[in-house]
Amino acid sequence: TTPPLREILVSKDRKAWLLPANIVGEPGTPKATAATKRAVAKVKEITKGTHLEVYLTGPAGTFDDIQDIGEQDTVRIEVATIVALLGILLMIYRNVLTMVLPLITIGVSLVAAQGVVAGLGTAGLGVSNQTIVLLTAMMCGAGTDYAVFLISRYHDYLRQGDDSDTAVRNALESVGKVIAASAATVAVTFLGMIFTKLTVFSTVGVALAVAICVGCLGALTFLPALLVLAGRRG
Repeated sequence: TTPPLREILVSKDRKAWLLPANIVGEPGTPKATAATKRAVAKVKEITKGTHLEVYLTGPAGTFDDIQDIGEQDTVRIEVATIVALLGILLMIYRNVLTMVLPLITIGVSLVAAQGVVAGLGTAGLGVSNQTIVLLTAMMCGAGTDYAVFLISRYHDYLRQGDDSDTAVRNALESVGKVIAASAATVAVTFLGMIFTKLTVFSTVGVALAVAICVGCLGALTFLPALLVLAGRRG
């Protein structure tokens, strides 16, 4: 009904039409994401069973695609990481209970770290899907290292004749500082990324530094508690 717009919105052969749609909220916000998904669902519903071929473009559609792909990648990475960790821990310990304890600690630490990073996101820190993917992989690697350090030293004290509670306490006293120092080194290194000019890297650095700190706390508090409980049950 507006002829001047036809030159922009309609192809010369009239086989292609561009239909702009306004999406509420800023791209990337939960409000805009929900509105985009509703709009996409409505378009698919209306055009279902017709000869029209529908394609989506623009900032809102692109961000929605990136978010969906990121979520799919996160699931794949988490599954692959868990399988790899199970294999590694099984080769190291050859004991199901000892193998499961690091995985439980990593899982709890990962959930806690994601919650903390999400809280920082609401406070203004930029958090992307790439941040969550990197955070997951990094937490699994660091958490496994910290768990192996502590459990190995715990086993050393058990072999020396200490009871379980004493072995946990001695292991924390001897290797706890090493774990904390390692975590601090990695966290400070990640914080150095705030000086990068690309925003995506500067925000990722802060998120990963926070996640490392959470993983360290999990290794020094939650894992020893699990070792005590497991040790008392033999």
